Amino acid sequence: YDAYLGDICVVDCRALDGAGLAALVALDAQAARSGTEVVALTNAALLEDAFGCLETARVQFLVDPRPGERLVALGIA
Repeated sequence: YDAYLGDICVVDCRALDGAGLAALVALDAQAARSGTEVVALTNAALLEDAFGCLETARVQFLVDPRPGERLVALGIA
């Protein structure tokens, strides 16, 4: 079952557990198939985990972003 993601998907990766990591892997595969661009919000502590899960899709990683940086990322995506 693949839900429709749209053109851009924003995902908050600032608090991840095992289920969250598995969800990111599934999101990565689905976004890669559909061409969805992913904007991943994370922090320095979880950047490596998020990066490892989101390796196939087109992803912008934002580490501890300010609101203005989020808007710029959406504009780029």
